[in-house]
Amino acid sequence: MSEVLRFPHSEVMSDQLPAHIDPEAALTRLEQAIASETKPLYRQKAAGMTALDPVFRAIGLLLLRRGAAISKDGGIMTDLVEREVTSAFATPPYERPPVGVSSVALDELKRASRAKLRALREYRQAVRRWRKAVRGADEARHRKPDIAKVANTTPGRITQILRKGR
Repeated sequence: MSEVLRFPHSEVMSDQLPAHIDPEAALTRLEQAIASETKPLYRQKAAGMTALDPVFRAIGLLLLRRGAAISKDGGIMTDLVEREVTSAFATPPYERPPVGVSSVALDELKRASRAKLRALREYRQAVRRWRKAVRGADEARHRKPDIAKVANTTPGRITQILRKGR
């Protein structure tokens, strides 16, 4: 029998008031969630585990970024904080790169575009093979409803494919 996964606060959160109605309770829930994730890490660090620094950095960066974004939505000027976080964590700033300067995001977009083109070529090739197989099944004198069932389509679509191929 499969085991149901439960998150620590899932039962409690379902019947709690939203943050705009009870902000103090929302802040307490956030504090408890952070503590429940970090307490075991602090215990392991105190026991001498030294490989936890990347985990602490990742959690800290996430909280700083989310905190800065939420603070900005609350009307607090966070530009200096964002600049300091960027330099402390050696992360790229959230600004547009200057014209003519390649950035990590643009390089990633370039890679994704190439991958998309490859995938489209492979898709077109797969469709051609599929249509050829449909025509082959028709030439082998299989009935259109049987071909449609195997090809996971309708007999009308099979008729369309066969008309285009001739």
